[in-house]
Amino acid sequence: MHAERAKPLAQYTTEELYTRFHFGRDDIKYIADLVRPKLQHKTKKSHALSVEEQCLTALRFYASGTFYQVIGDNMGVDKSTVSNVVKAVSVELASLWPGSVHDARILRDSTLYRKLQSNRPNGIILGDSAYPLLPWLMAPFPVANTPEQAGFNSAHCKTRCAIERLNGVLKRRFACLNYLRVEPKVACNIILACIILHNIATRRNVPLDDIYDEPEPDEVQPQQPPMFAPNEGQTGRVIRDAIVRHYF
Repeated sequence: MHAERAKPLAQYTTEELYTRFHFGRDDIKYIADLVRPKLQHKTKKSHALSVEEQCLTALRFYASGTFYQVIGDNMGVDKSTVSNVVKAVSVELASLWPGSVHDARILRDSTLYRKLQSNRPNGIILGDSAYPLLPWLMAPFPVANTPEQAGFNSAHCKTRCAIERLNGVLKRRFACLNYLRVEPKVACNIILACIILHNIATRRNVPLDDIYDEPEPDEVQPQQPPMFAPNEGQTGRVIRDAIVRHYF
């Protein structure tokens, strides 16, 4: 048996864990427990990988983004096993996230939206063009027709830069996202799995080097579905116009 395959989680040093998998020992145990119910049945055969080994294999792929063959050589399994494990672990992790839903629909269906509707925030929340214009949620002008509107959009964009850095943070933590050599359905599950893992890392304070990619440019968003009351959008426009008049 390959040396890497024979080495259980407990025998990795803390440095090895963070270098190879980007998570610590307790974090990996936590992740394994999340996917254990669905993956446990695959460990019945004596030669099957344990849930922990499956998680380590998938995490190694997410962190490095290298070819399955290279991952297999490092972990002591064959290429097809790595492929199957990455698919299986990604599916289970992705099942813990709401899935691919329009940003505006996620907002509308969220507890946060209901709370903010009944108890307006003491301030303004910024959203990109994927979100509706509401009294408490400012989206940019689709087209800036005046210098003042252009100034508003510029300030809006600069203020949101910290949020836009998330794409860079994800690619830094999960190198596989820089170039996925898999079919679209598998790619979707891998991306969702990485987002779930990022949320876990954030909650558990998993360290990450402060080297981020540049913010991704805004993508053209589809027209908003009519899921919010028209009067909300009108009130939002009045508030946005007032901000432009007073500050730009």
